[in-house]
Amino acid sequence: MTGVQALERENPTLPVRPGLVERPEFEYIRHGTQSFIVNFDVATGKTGFVSSGHTRNEEDFANHIRHIVEAEPLVSR
Repeated sequence: MTGVQALERENPTLPVRPGLVERPEFEYIRHGTQSFIVNFDVATGKTGFVSSGHTRNEEDFANHIRHIVEAEPLVSR
């Protein structure tokens, strides 16, 4: 899942009452979405370069790959 919504609760959490637990409200204010393209290094378990934006199309992917190729040194095999 690369699209992430920025959400905020519309109302504060309802306080604890006798016999009831604290309850969060269910309504949200949506602040839009962001799309992420992230490199993941399987050997180390760490994330690499992160690209974020409002779209996720082939141009965004090509720019992400171009940045990785320019930033990473050549690996001799």
